[in-house]
Amino acid sequence: IYTPPDIRIATKVVASNGTGDYTTIQAAINALPSAGGVVHIKNGTYIITAIITIPSNVSIIGNGINTIIKMSNNIAYAFSNATRTGSGNTNIMIENLMIDGNQSNMVSGGNGIDMAHVDNAQIVGCKIYDCYGNGIVFDTNSKNIFISNNYVYLNRLDGMNISPPNTIISNNVVRGNSRYGIYVAIDSVVVSNNVVYENKQHGIYLDGCDYICVISNVVKDNSYGNVGTYCGIFLGNSTDYSTINGNICCDTQGTHTQKYGIYEGVGDYNLFFDNVFYTNVTGDIRVEFYIDGATT
Repeated sequence: IYTPPDIRIATKVVASNGTGDYTTIQAAINALPSAGGVVHIKNGTYIITAIITIPSNVSIIGNGINTIIKMSNNIAYAFSNATRTGSGNTNIMIENLMIDGNQSNMVSGGNGIDMAHVDNAQIVGCKIYDCYGNGIVFDTNSKNIFISNNYVYLNRLDGMNISPPNTIISNNVVRGNSRYGIYVAIDSVVVSNNVVYENKQHGIYLDGCDYICVISNVVKDNSYGNVGTYCGIFLGNSTDYSTINGNICCDTQGTHTQKYGIYEGVGDYNLFFDNVFYTNVTGDIRVEFYIDGATT
């Protein structure tokens, strides 16, 4: 995984009040040398009307919740990589900022971060909420992605929609998204130590992917508002050779909604152990297995 330089040696500084090198993020990115660099975004609210595009070897680093990127004008995404086809981009980082999706004023588009054809990218310490689309999206042509310590919540679709192999999703809070909390549709992904709760459909959905490790997550109170319909962790469409270990899958609400803690719809050779369950609506775990050709 690419490790960017420290913000103390930022190549360009963005400040909405004019105390930096630039007042807009894209202008600062465009002014970087061809080898890349670091853009430090100081405190302020930055209303964007066009996608911020990031080339290779560039890190975008804010000041936490005091750096607010607010979407407008029905733009497709807040941040994307500059080259979304072919060999794409490498070594991109977005860290320590907030994306306000401004959902009530959007009628289309609206993913917070959407990357395609990226190798080595990190999304770390960001708060991404209220997007008209998904919070974080990476396509199948990307690889080697690290998503950690983010708070992704109240987005209209998925909190995270992840399709690149060799992805690590760890130590995030994913809450209250209107579809899935974390959706994975590719092989070789680790989902660990996340808190995934109050999403309206499945908390973690593994969709036809193999060699997934789902480890030590708290997955609770999902199917929020849809009593007994969706599950905490759902394995569908022939998810095989995966390990589901050490998760807490429960429902703590006054009116329970999460159908099963873990549900294996279609899958083979999956390993389930040391998971903890309580007060799910229909049952704790449903696993499909075969005896003499019959499904049980």
